[in-house]
Amino acid sequence: MDERQTALRLVKIWRWLVAVGLLTACAEPEEASTTPEEQLSGRWTLAYMIVLDSLGIAQPYMDGMTGSLLYHPSGFMSLHLTPDNYPDPAGSFSNFDSLQPTGLLKHLANFYSYTGSYRIENDSVLLHRSIMHSNPTEWNRDSRRAFRLSEDSLYMRPLGKGLERIRLLWIKAT
Repeated sequence: MDERQTALRLVKIWRWLVAVGLLTACAEPEEASTTPEEQLSGRWTLAYMIVLDSLGIAQPYMDGMTGSLLYHPSGFMSLHLTPDNYPDPAGSFSNFDSLQPTGLLKHLANFYSYTGSYRIENDSVLLHRSIMHSNPTEWNRDSRRAFRLSEDSLYMRPLGKGLERIRLLWIKAT
């Protein structure tokens, strides 16, 4: 191969490399494909919990709520809700028994919590199955929530009877 053929060959290779480089540089970046399960995974903080009145006007549920929601990739979940400014009980106690003053027991009744499993039934419904619940009558029960994910926001609406007017917004914490 003479020098001229070698130079032409190098020019062709150089053009090919430039073309590939330009195509690669101009290509749209690939977005990380994430499933709804991957998007749900992590800790969420309650931004608001509202209830719509008969005219569709939103009011804070129980004068405002504070909460935390956890979804683990394994299918485990945990939810905790308390009224805003959940007061410290007037005193401390080590056991939840009937010997405690009534005020302390009423204080505990304001805490709503359950732990269990979850799965996405379709693109817009979450199924929560409680294993343990702050209300013993709710143990081993299913509850469904309509949901929508948008970036770091999780919008929810309980689908249970009597809960249709409640709306929740969770913000991704982790």
